[in-house]
Amino acid sequence: MRAGRCLALAVLLGCGVLLGACTSVRNGLGPKDAVCFSSLPAARRVVGTGAHFAGVRYLSIVTLVTAMDRTGREHVEPPAAVRSLPRHGTCLVAYRGPFRAGLSDRSWDPVPGPHRLAVVVVRQSNHEVLAVVLLERAPLAFAQLS
Repeated sequence: MRAGRCLALAVLLGCGVLLGACTSVRNGLGPKDAVCFSSLPAARRVVGTGAHFAGVRYLSIVTLVTAMDRTGREHVEPPAAVRSLPRHGTCLVAYRGPFRAGLSDRSWDPVPGPHRLAVVVVRQSNHEVLAVVLLERAPLAFAQLS
């Protein structure tokens, strides 16, 4: 009887291990954010290898500016180059690190430094870097890989 219980327990444990191994890997990315994986190399080239990946979102620059207005102490007026960016099909890729104004020719620093976050705006269809927004902290949550 005791051997039967041990065998049943071993079978049950083995089934649990097999079922656990069959579950999918999880991350914080939603289905829309996942399309931005292919934009990561273009964003990395802009910020350099010293920056630390902070997350990614499939959003428009308008959503980022609106979030900056909500969390900021004053209204943020983006330059014409940023206002003219597409409203759809952009990936916002965030990196942590110390960043200086003028990181790229497409940089925009709406608040005075220090800049601890760079949000690289990448067109999802062709991976063109459209802008780099330099901030002190993230005005919205970025999905992170886990």
